[in-house]
Amino acid sequence: MIHMGNKEKAMEILDPYFSGVAGPDAQSSPYSTAGAYYAYGMIHANQFTQEALNFFLDGYRNSGQNEAV
Repeated sequence: MIHMGNKEKAMEILDPYFSGVAGPDAQSSPYSTAGAYYAYGMIHANQFTQEALNFFLDGYRNSGQNEAV
């Protein structure tokens, strides 16, 4: 909630969690990716854009069999 509405820096803030370099183990985890998508949604709450929708749809399509995402 600290970053809610900070759409300009959303990817800068969340990129370590999408790429898997955040945290002590520095490996990509489906749970950190899912959490990053959740945080991205919270940042964009009540501020619909086609760009955000496309971002979520692409993430869903590219998640494969990863149930956590």
